[in-house]
Amino acid sequence: MQLPLAAHPILILLNYFLSGMDVRGKINDTYGHTVGDDAIRTVRRLLSHWVETPDTMIRFAGDEFIVLCVNKAEKDVVALMNTIRLKLCDYNVSGKKPYQLSFAMGYTEYSEDCRALDDFLHDMDKKMYKDKEEFRRKIASSSPHRG
Repeated sequence: MQLPLAAHPILILLNYFLSGMDVRGKINDTYGHTVGDDAIRTVRRLLSHWVETPDTMIRFAGDEFIVLCVNKAEKDVVALMNTIRLKLCDYNVSGKKPYQLSFAMGYTEYSEDCRALDDFLHDMDKKMYKDKEEFRRKIASSSPHRG
């Protein structure tokens, strides 16, 4: 029996990073821990503006956030991820901070097939890291200083 769409929430895992490097480490090393803490608050603030009700954004770990999407089809979740990327580009171009942020994102749908929460999160994590690797390859291939 298929459950209604609302019973199958889709979660997006976002990991923010700086030009393919760990954001917190790079920002902390370059600008200090106060600016690193500000970067976390900035990401939270930006996402809270970009994620609309009834979806929910939470900070999951040090540099990871989860967006819980309810009553959204997969295509709408992908559209939200693309919107987040575009708005982040606009934010970075604004020059409001001395650094630029990037998000690696992965999403998965929670269903009866998920045996345990850890399996569900692992699947989402794999997709997010695949996205991060694709971003790093794109940056490396566009770099004028390639070996």
